[in-house]
Amino acid sequence: MDLQHIETSPAPDLCGCLRSVRSDSFHFDGSGVEEAQQAFEQGDFADAVRGFEQVRRVAPERKEAWHSLVLCYLRLGEKPHALDLAREALSRWPDDGETHHVIGFAYFQNGQLESAIQELLQATRLLPSRYEPQLDLALAYLSTKQYLAASESLEVAVRLNRNSLCRISCSAAPT
Repeated sequence: MDLQHIETSPAPDLCGCLRSVRSDSFHFDGSGVEEAQQAFEQGDFADAVRGFEQVRRVAPERKEAWHSLVLCYLRLGEKPHALDLAREALSRWPDDGETHHVIGFAYFQNGQLESAIQELLQATRLLPSRYEPQLDLALAYLSTKQYLAASESLEVAVRLNRNSLCRISCSAAPT
């Protein structure tokens, strides 16, 4: 199972990576941000890191920069560093659903599946109308062979986002 979690760049090599963390989720304004975002979208994660690190130094309250940095470091294969950064972000924003989602993703990428599940569960509680954490939780459950829980999370994800999933399946159908 090799799913692409960042739709605008190559998929990581971990079994069934999470689909929901997309580069277009993290657009924000500021000096150097557009360049960092563009580098991210083009798959130049080293350049994106430089830009997002600058944003983080100048405006440490911008959690989007922290989230993007975690994703960049994961894509560069610096998984322990990404996880450390995600933990630091979680200490700053303990009640933010997206931060729980990002750290759950980092745990998943680091092979810490039980921790990933716990963080993704918290993300689903804090973001009840978003399908992405549910989908990612289903993938984490699948990785731990918890098939019933995976099925339930996938059902919720489909219910929350029928239109996107229909577009995916329709575009994959033979013509």
